[in-house]
Amino acid sequence: SFSGLKTAVIYMVRKDKTLLSRKNIPDLAASFQKAVIDVLVEKTLRAALSYEVPTITLAGGVSSNSYLRSEMKKRAESYGVDAIYPPKEYCTDNAAMVACLAYYKLKKGQISNIDIDAYSQISLKT
Repeated sequence: SFSGLKTAVIYMVRKDKTLLSRKNIPDLAASFQKAVIDVLVEKTLRAALSYEVPTITLAGGVSSNSYLRSEMKKRAESYGVDAIYPPKEYCTDNAAMVACLAYYKLKKGQISNIDIDAYSQISLKT
């Protein structure tokens, strides 16, 4: 989880509102992305090397991120590990499925309050 990093950014922005200027937002976002990807790549490669895994497969929605793909490929090759991933059109997440479920729940009158908690394993039953 990257909630600690997210919280650090929130506190940093609260402390210095100029970070939210049009000029700074792209740099802030790129810095956040780089920090997350550095950790993902490092931990993935550490695990692959520890277990002598010859090939890493990136999949799911996050694997469509170009920077993640290039960093994983470059750093994996430097350790003699192969990094593979499907074409971007096959790297999706569950957003469409969640939207479809929401549509059918709405049709049945199953509406949630605005302050609903987030659940990572919500039932797909309507």
